[in-house]
Amino acid sequence: MKILLIASALVATLAAAPQHDAAHLTLPLHVTGGLISAGGIGNPTGTARVELTVNRWTTDAERTQLLSALTDKGQDALLSELTKAKSVGSIRVNTGLAWDLRYARAFPQDEGGTRVLLATDRPMTVAEIWNDPRYSQYPFTLIDLQFKPAGEPTGSLLLAARVTADKDGRFVNVENFATQPIQLTDLHVEHAH
Repeated sequence: MKILLIASALVATLAAAPQHDAAHLTLPLHVTGGLISAGGIGNPTGTARVELTVNRWTTDAERTQLLSALTDKGQDALLSELTKAKSVGSIRVNTGLAWDLRYARAFPQDEGGTRVLLATDRPMTVAEIWNDPRYSQYPFTLIDLQFKPAGEPTGSLLLAARVTADKDGRFVNVENFATQPIQLTDLHVEHAH
């Protein structure tokens, strides 16, 4: 199990300064590509097709509400607030049903390009909760996309993560259930016609 102490994924997602002009990404943002998982503890082995759509950015007020829930009451409160949050878009793997993304922020990068951070509550089956209660303690799916000034985006996905924070929200810790993130590959931005 790898612990990621991040100035990235959810740290930047929840604790970062307000975004500026969503770093010039046009909404709706539709990204397609592949998932490659080397397997290991917590991740299935194999490949899949992924579709990500962002219809709107999470507002500063929504971000503050989520961060307050986490810092004041912990992960369960964050999960509760996130599941009630208005959808910002969707994620679909292969031909399965799409599920709602609940958090989306874009940040311009000093070296150019844009970082997009996405989060949602992870769908869990009754069998999963019954058979592996430890895995069910990792209720978030987090996606980190990097849009370079030129070329196609890259990214990674934490399928099952849990989140903690210090009381002032300056440090947010993300723990990935799996040994490593799932890689997002061959990503393409699909432009509306």
